[in-house]
Amino acid sequence: MNTTSFINIIFCILVSQQLMTRSNFPSLARRLIYLQFLIPLFIVLFLFDPEYMSDQLRYLSHVKALRENFFIWPEDFTVSNSVISFPSFLMALIPIPFIESTSDLGLANRLLFVFLLVYLYKQKFLPSYGLYILILYPSLLLYTSLALRETLIIFFMILSYYLYTQNKFFSGIASFIFIINLKFQNAIFIVTLPIIDFFYSLGKIQKLFFIFFCILSSFLIYQYTVLVPHLDEYRYYFFWHDGGNIENYISINNFTSLVREFFFGFFDFLVKPLPSSISNNFQLAQLIENIIVIIVLAALFIKSYLIDKRASIKWLIFFILSIGTYGLVVYNFGTSARYRTPIIVLTLIGLLNILNTPSSYAQSSKENTHYQ
Repeated sequence: MNTTSFINIIFCILVSQQLMTRSNFPSLARRLIYLQFLIPLFIVLFLFDPEYMSDQLRYLSHVKALRENFFIWPEDFTVSNSVISFPSFLMALIPIPFIESTSDLGLANRLLFVFLLVYLYKQKFLPSYGLYILILYPSLLLYTSLALRETLIIFFMILSYYLYTQNKFFSGIASFIFIINLKFQNAIFIVTLPIIDFFYSLGKIQKLFFIFFCILSSFLIYQYTVLVPHLDEYRYYFFWHDGGNIENYISINNFTSLVREFFFGFFDFLVKPLPSSISNNFQLAQLIENIIVIIVLAALFIKSYLIDKRASIKWLIFFILSIGTYGLVVYNFGTSARYRTPIIVLTLIGLLNILNTPSSYAQSSKENTHYQ
């Protein structure tokens, strides 16, 4: 551990201590978070070389260039596309003293996630046990400790949903714009949440028209646009890039194959890696984690359904749509874990919020019933 990393860790612990003390954070959760500030360094020393996920090095070079030049791109610096440059600009703004290595940038991301966690708990958006589910979720801990954009995606997805529930329109839109720029497909998934709430607010006749409109729109999109062929091209690229045998590729060329591959992809993407595909201990640990996550999600879905059917069904639709869509195109184990984690985390928070504020959801259901 070099001097800058040591200073960064001490800084993160002290800042987190102040925030968690003011928010009456549970003492055990505080200790766990303090220890987890060592994870970015642990990852570099014992788990992954930064080149294993080479995007980390690109983010690091961009962040360092911005910080060294007062947040202006140096003239002699080659700026990557917006997929790298935009998240880098946001990461450069995270208040941490030094960013000299990927572990420093991972530590900055971890600090950003702790800010969000403390804020949600202070706003009573999460129950205490929900904190421990999130703090101890291995994939969440891993991807919020790396020098990647995943922390920003998770941060703004959760923040956008929180602001939406609080009817903070302008700040919610601003947060949502960040998601559009960070990961457009996740922004599309999030839009399903207010659409479903809008559907719930309609009367019976209006709901029938709404369903008819959705079916007709889906048919027209499928029949008269190139969306499905483009999806198949994207799917084919991922299959080829992951080293798949082209002869075994299953093309999406009609509605039946689209539906079949969607539901097959949903289960495959959720569980991946399958037992038959495991080749090392890391993949075995990933499978065990996936099984535990599925059990926890199932328990939370059932429990939340008993409190508020509409809200739990809304999250189930969001979850199936998001995971199934990614399952159509993603084949790689590591990519699956990266893409899956933000969806699972937002779903967990949505379900935990139902369990934390049953009275508000019950009131919401009464108000929706009033409009029918």
